[in-house]
Amino acid sequence: ATCEEGNPPEFVHEIIEFPVVLLNTHTLEIEDTFQQYVRPEINTQLSDFCISLTGITQDQVDRADTFPQVLKKVIDWMKLKELGTKYKYSLLTDGSWDMSKFLNIQCQLSRLKYPPFAKKWINIRKSYGNFYKRKRKGPGVATGKPQLVWEGNLTCDASGRLCKLLGD
Repeated sequence: ATCEEGNPPEFVHEIIEFPVVLLNTHTLEIEDTFQQYVRPEINTQLSDFCISLTGITQDQVDRADTFPQVLKKVIDWMKLKELGTKYKYSLLTDGSWDMSKFLNIQCQLSRLKYPPFAKKWINIRKSYGNFYKRKRKGPGVATGKPQLVWEGNLTCDASGRLCKLLGD
């Protein structure tokens, strides 16, 4: 999401990327991915802090679709993969902010109903911390498990990192 250094309370966060990884829980293989950047409509200029934190560039969001268009593409992708019809699925996220805060705020800003597929999700950071009796001390969920090596930047590959964590 868009962000400013110090997270000022008046700053409006907007989703700028929507990544999804479809993981086969039987084989722990990634079957497919969906990834789209999202063009913010309120804070159209990304801050230097946001670019540095996310690795997402101004050009990437300038060329992107708006949130309603991207959300429709996510829903269409899920239908194509028969998620929720032929196949059961669970959403995993690295912390609660993506689903409980950012998606909720973005749906309100875009005047959209909160998508039914996102009403239930698993906070893998909390589950991991509870299982391993560890608290998060830095970026990513797998603090304290040094054999995991992340590739890429903090946001674009977050979904893949969650899959890697589940496979280890």
